[in-house]
Amino acid sequence: MRIFVIILIIIYFCPFLYSDYNIDTISMGAGARPLSMGEAYSSIGEDLYSLYYNPSGITYLDRGEFGIHFSRYYQDINYGTISLVLPFKDNFHCGLSYYKLNYGDISIVENTVDGYSINGKTSPSDQIFILSIGKMIYYDIAVGMNIKIINQNIYNYNQSEYLLDIGIIRKFFKSRLSIGTVLKNINIINNDNFIPVDINIGASYYILKNYLSHHSLLASIDMKNILLNVDKEYNFGIEYSIYNKIYLRGGYKIGCDLGNLTHGAGVKWPFFLFELRLDYVFINFSDLGLTHNFSLSGSFDFGPKPSKIRTQKKLFKFHYNQGNLYLGEEKYDLALEQYLKAKNLYPEDKKVIHKIIYIEMKQEINSIINRIQNLIKEKNINDASDLYIEILNKYPNDESILELNSILEKEIKFLNLINRAKYYLKIGEKELAEIEIKEALKIYPKSNDALQLLESMRK
Repeated sequence: MRIFVIILIIIYFCPFLYSDYNIDTISMGAGARPLSMGEAYSSIGEDLYSLYYNPSGITYLDRGEFGIHFSRYYQDINYGTISLVLPFKDNFHCGLSYYKLNYGDISIVENTVDGYSINGKTSPSDQIFILSIGKMIYYDIAVGMNIKIINQNIYNYNQSEYLLDIGIIRKFFKSRLSIGTVLKNINIINNDNFIPVDINIGASYYILKNYLSHHSLLASIDMKNILLNVDKEYNFGIEYSIYNKIYLRGGYKIGCDLGNLTHGAGVKWPFFLFELRLDYVFINFSDLGLTHNFSLSGSFDFGPKPSKIRTQKKLFKFHYNQGNLYLGEEKYDLALEQYLKAKNLYPEDKKVIHKIIYIEMKQEINSIINRIQNLIKEKNINDASDLYIEILNKYPNDESILELNSILEKEIKFLNLINRAKYYLKIGEKELAEIEIKEALKIYPKSNDALQLLESMRK
């Protein structure tokens, strides 16, 4: 959790990296599935369209995935994307994507003596090239980054921007709840910027998952531009799936001028070595007309086997939870064995490392306490006291060591009483000796030393 909070702070409190902006460029979204869910997608890391919404989401893909998306809007405006994500070793993912918005042919008008004349046509366009990387830094925390080149071309005007996106997603409750955030369009090269900084926070939750056979219901919400002095946007999405093959979706946007309500559907089927998914979204732009968006994506085996990745995560969680169980029962040897197995799966996991260090400390303390207790049984109080002081200086706040102090104090008091009783018997003061022995028996009522001494005195 600490890692999650630190990354959030880094994302939100680095305003010197923000890109100023003058006009909007490509903000058309990507993929029929996200669009049909109202683009409430910052926390959903289940397909390659996370490349656009939150790059950390691609780390949850355990297979390679490709996708194409095409939209035809009002007039001659059309928009298309093509994307690819590949998983590699050590939970590292890499993606490439290309987006193009074409505004259609526009007439070039030139001033003349008689007024104006049309001198040919031009085709303005916006393009985005994105290199994405993602890394699972913990079994339920993913981070990612986009390196973007954005180009705007209008007649004789051509300008490019070089920007970054930084995102993080964390999953909770056996991956049913996801929380994600992304800072988009961080300025790399300080040009005359035209891309708006966008800060999104989102959450998604599987209302139904594994409760009803073959059915699932996913709800999501996004908040955009929440820290900036611009209009806020709130997006809501929902998806119902049957057999993980047929999908029905809906979305709604608050604070968006156009296309508030969205509807969509999808279907998935196997095809040779691929698993293909066709998605559709219908958006009503009011006076500007209706739009129909289609996207086709497919997954394929690449890199580490999916079953191996899933098994590794499950094994890690099993050994870690089993170690916690043994630790709660103070079975340190068994707990250490489980934590070491978890560490072999994720060597840099800090939680496991801290648990191992704690257990090794407790084992050292217990070993020294056993030595001290043996010395007490042997009546070697001086050595026991010296060893106690040594371990107390090393671990001054450990409760088991502090509890040992009272044992040592009782033992020293008991031995002092017995030694005084023996001294009084030696000089013939039986009454004083009996008083000392009775005081010693108050400390250890069943002490053989005290009882034998009392019995021998009364003979």
